[in-house]
Amino acid sequence: MDTPQRAPGPQRAPNRPRTTALTRPNALAQIALQLWQMPAPGTGPYADVRLSLGPLEGRGQRTPITFGLEGTEVILAVGRGELDIGTLNPSAFLTMAYRGTGPFPSPLPMRAIAIMPSFDLFGFALAARTGLTSLAQVREQKFPLRVSVRDDASHSPLFAVDEVLRAEGFSLADIEAWGGSIQLVEQTPGHPDRIDGMRSGLIDAVFDEGINAWGPAALEAGFRFAHLQESTLAHMEEIGWPTLPLSARFPTLTEDVLTLSFSGWPIYTHAGLPDEAAYQIADALYRARDAIQWDLDRPVELTDLCGGTPATPIGVPLHPGAERFYREHGALK
Repeated sequence: MDTPQRAPGPQRAPNRPRTTALTRPNALAQIALQLWQMPAPGTGPYADVRLSLGPLEGRGQRTPITFGLEGTEVILAVGRGELDIGTLNPSAFLTMAYRGTGPFPSPLPMRAIAIMPSFDLFGFALAARTGLTSLAQVREQKFPLRVSVRDDASHSPLFAVDEVLRAEGFSLADIEAWGGSIQLVEQTPGHPDRIDGMRSGLIDAVFDEGINAWGPAALEAGFRFAHLQESTLAHMEEIGWPTLPLSARFPTLTEDVLTLSFSGWPIYTHAGLPDEAAYQIADALYRARDAIQWDLDRPVELTDLCGGTPATPIGVPLHPGAERFYREHGALK
């Protein structure tokens, strides 16, 4: 009996090259990552590290592909065509750029190459001892919360906090004016200072993403997730933030609450990128999948990268070149 033959898909890159041809460029890439990520003694990290893997002259007919990491300035640069490829967290920021909402005053011609799967929720947790069950009550009572929030290089967590609180009718500055305090946490959402503060009673509220890192400890310490007004949820959906029930992450909650999705890590470009380049970048991403640390508990599949799931919300069109790649290899119908 003949075995049915599957249509050939993109080939998996070998785990180890047969020659040392990739050793030196990989060493440069790893050095660049270390310089960007880890400060040397007495100095800060390099904020902008650029890597060229081709000759600076005589490039031939192909135009160089330029990459940026994250942050509003990188999104704007890609939208203007000054950079070709960027990535960010969460997907909602790319949607806002495409719609011209949030921090983006006008729509940008953004296109998606892929959405790297990452399922995450934003939590607004309040200590039960406060008696508060919603953000509206914080405003009504002018409650002097001691709030833990987090800032990072992208400023995306703080943007989400500010936007939600604005829709709820108050701000972090108002909390301070009422006698409360704002405690900034750096690095990980599950920072030990935050966890210890919840357990010891030094923190009354946590507003942050990365809920898997701090949400279980918050529930154990007697915190509960705050209700957001329907008008706030509608506003966030309108500007480009999907909302999801917290039971999607905490199925044992006795009362479900809708919150913001903080899911999806887009790899994006501008509408002017040539179709063939977008096709090759989508192909290269999938070929390199074994060398990428994915936010999944299983091997990544090509269908994971096309968007449209809770872990990969997509609010912008796929670039036609990337879409052709996915269709040719059976990931899109």
